[in-house]
Amino acid sequence: KYGRRTYVGGSMWGIEMAGIWQDVYLFAFSKVHVDDIFIKPDVTNGKLNIELDLVNHTDKKVSLTINGEIRKWYNRAGLTINEVPEQKGELAKSPSFIFPALKKVTIEPNSTQKITLTTTVTNQLEYWTPETPELYGAVIQLAEGKETIDTKYERFGWREFKIAGDKLLLNGKPINLKGDSWHFTGVPQMTRRYAWAWFTMLKDVNANAVRFHAQPVTRFYMDLADEMGSCVLSETGIWSSDGGPKIDSEAYWESCVEHIKRLIKRDKNHASIFGWSVCNETVPVAVHVFKAPEELVQRQL
Repeated sequence: KYGRRTYVGGSMWGIEMAGIWQDVYLFAFSKVHVDDIFIKPDVTNGKLNIELDLVNHTDKKVSLTINGEIRKWYNRAGLTINEVPEQKGELAKSPSFIFPALKKVTIEPNSTQKITLTTTVTNQLEYWTPETPELYGAVIQLAEGKETIDTKYERFGWREFKIAGDKLLLNGKPINLKGDSWHFTGVPQMTRRYAWAWFTMLKDVNANAVRFHAQPVTRFYMDLADEMGSCVLSETGIWSSDGGPKIDSEAYWESCVEHIKRLIKRDKNHASIFGWSVCNETVPVAVHVFKAPEELVQRQL
């Protein structure tokens, strides 16, 4: 009765396209590997926590040693307007610090296990801020005996956003965000060079924040925001202004939950992201377009 699609479609052009329109990757993994890394900078307490999901796809127990190190990330792109947007970075040859090795971590057959690495940070890491977007790489290695069986890398920033009363804090200091809300429209925006030009324009007018409106954007937007120092409010594709979401269908709500989970899992380690916008223009459509009953209106909240 209400709406027509039971999936999250986002805003504008995405649901009208057919075929593959973004980059596609194919990865090969060992049967025992690091499936996910969640980097949790606790700047307030001077702690760096790294949560790992370790997967064992074999029929036997495995005993592993986990090694972790942090290396500074350097941008090696050129300085001309043609070179600056290029993706060229490298990690320092020497680590900023090394986590104490965790020995004999045992993972049961055909299972996943969470492990957290924790270390104290004193002066080894520089803050990520819009003015100083310093970045680091976490390199995690799994070893079985003397053999390294998996290595996973994740980039991050030593930073912490917090809300204190009516203030947003970055690394314990109030920050005033001045930015732009941008409506993604399609093919012209699908290059790293376009994203660089947009962030550069905002920097030129002393803006330091962006909101990606009404649908997730491709990963290189967050990569560039990390590198250039633009704070990001990331928004889901839960958008209703086209009257499309079938809000009386359980399948639609299940799609919303999975969509939010996948988006946060994909982007959770980006230094630039200060918050998540769950939806856009859902209540006005439920009330004024659908004339939906109160229980469906309340569900939008």
